[in-house]
Amino acid sequence: MDKLVRLARLSLLIEAAGGQVEGRKKLHKLAYLCQRTGTDLGHGFAFHMYGVYSPSLPHDVEAARAWEYVTETVDPKAGKYDIALGAKGKHHEQEADSPNPAGLTLVRALAGESAAVLEVLTTIVYLWDAGYREPKLGAKLLELKGHLESLVPRAFELAQRHALTETSSP
Repeated sequence: MDKLVRLARLSLLIEAAGGQVEGRKKLHKLAYLCQRTGTDLGHGFAFHMYGVYSPSLPHDVEAARAWEYVTETVDPKAGKYDIALGAKGKHHEQEADSPNPAGLTLVRALAGESAAVLEVLTTIVYLWDAGYREPKLGAKLLELKGHLESLVPRAFELAQRHALTETSSP
C-alpha cells in the first residue's frame, strides 16, 4: 500500500477515535482492531510485552506528523504521547482510497476504552486468531495479562459485543 494512503488512513483512524488518541499504546491497539475488522491500514502486527504492536506504525506517525496530518504531544513525566489530528489531518477520504469502513466504526465504538482494556481485548483477539479456545484461551490470557485480571470481564464483553470472537467470558 502506498505510504500516502497509509497516512490518510491513519488520519481517518484518529478522526474516528474522536480526533485524538491518548498514548501510542492505545493507538497500536486501535489500529490492530481497526485492521482486524476489515479496514486495511497497511501494517503488520506482532505480540510484544504490552500486547499487539506494529513496528511500522511509529514510522507512519512520524511521517504523518511531518506532513501535519497529526500532532504528537509528549508528557515527559508520564512518558505519554498523545496523537491528535493536525492542521492537514481532516478530509482525507479521497487520499485514503475508499477503505472498508468496518474498522473505523469499531474504533468509534472503542475510543472511550482505556489502553489497558484494549490491551486485554487485543490479546484475546490475537490468541483467538492463533487458535486458542476455552479453556486454554482464558488460561493463556491470565498467564500473559494476569496483572490486568480485573479488566478481563470487560474485554470479553467487548469481544462478544463486537463479534471479535465467538467465546464467552471465563
